[in-house]
Amino acid sequence: MKAYERGFTLIELIVVIGVLLLLAGAAAPIYGNFQVRTQIREATTTVVTSLRNARERSVARIDDSTYGVYFASGSSEVVLFKGDSYAGRDQNYDEIYPITSSLTMSSTFTADAITFTKGLGIASEGGGVVISSSAESSTVSVNDKGVVSY
Repeated sequence: MKAYERGFTLIELIVVIGVLLLLAGAAAPIYGNFQVRTQIREATTTVVTSLRNARERSVARIDDSTYGVYFASGSSEVVLFKGDSYAGRDQNYDEIYPITSSLTMSSTFTADAITFTKGLGIASEGGGVVISSSAESSTVSVNDKGVVSY
């Protein structure tokens, strides 16, 4: 009797590798969309958190000041600032939060900034911020009373 050796044939290995390549190729677009959705979700959370923090600081009258948020569309940054306007702010208190550069951010606020009144937290104006990629987008809105929604 002839003894057979255990192992895989070359054809079996090629078939298994081919199936794995097909599965990896099918999963790649799904992963890409997942990554973009995650980036948009993180950017939206950053914008919402900055707006709510600015409003809460204004309501609490921290340092007896007004707080606001500036949306630097060109550099993809969100800046939480202390002062009545972005131009007249105290730069020592700036909190800068970067947004992924692959995303586009645009705001409808005058001069790309919003402030909240000291003590009341009423917004200087209602408006919104749109965060988008080539495939998806997210909108954060602030009404005249300063309520943030998304």
